[in-house]
Amino acid sequence: MAGEIFISYRRADQAKAQLLWKLLHERGVEAWYDQHVPSGEDWRAATANALVAAPIFVLMFSKSASQSDDIAKELGAATFQKKLVIPVRLEDIHPEGAFLYELASRNWFDAFDDTDARLAVLADRLAALVHGGKEAQDAAIKLGAPGAQKLVAPDDRDRRGRRGRRGRDERGDKKRGPNIYAIGGLIIAGLAIISPK
Repeated sequence: MAGEIFISYRRADQAKAQLLWKLLHERGVEAWYDQHVPSGEDWRAATANALVAAPIFVLMFSKSASQSDDIAKELGAATFQKKLVIPVRLEDIHPEGAFLYELASRNWFDAFDDTDARLAVLADRLAALVHGGKEAQDAAIKLGAPGAQKLVAPDDRDRRGRRGRRGRDERGDKKRGPNIYAIGGLIIAGLAIISPK
């Protein structure tokens, strides 16, 4: 199942990717990482579909990740598709090669000191961005995507981000969820501001 956030990571960092997924899930955000690929399903197709569907790409960056051709491909695809790319440093290292080219102008989220607490902060910011409301613009700026406006529009999602039968809550009010068009505009605005000349 695809989500609003695609988590890219190296197998050595699986526990941290799983923690971020759990923290996002607790905040009502649908995230995807490759542990959601059912046994027997083509993982390449599942990964590509999830990457296309998610407007936000979170890269869990470490020494191990920096040596992965698959992660470089995922990052290249996310950049090509103009996703909001959020690189998260799990170790105090700097990108080289293809990663330097793709990540040099991006705002980094550092999680190498007190990783669990920092991933909780990241999950809070990502949830604010996805859910919209008054905290979305501040979260977007902190995550490297300045110029964010209201990211919420009418949708048929329930409070956990799952599709509801009628798109309404117990009182009959329309439920709200992320507006993909607003997120796309945010991504383009962020890229225009932080892209190298």
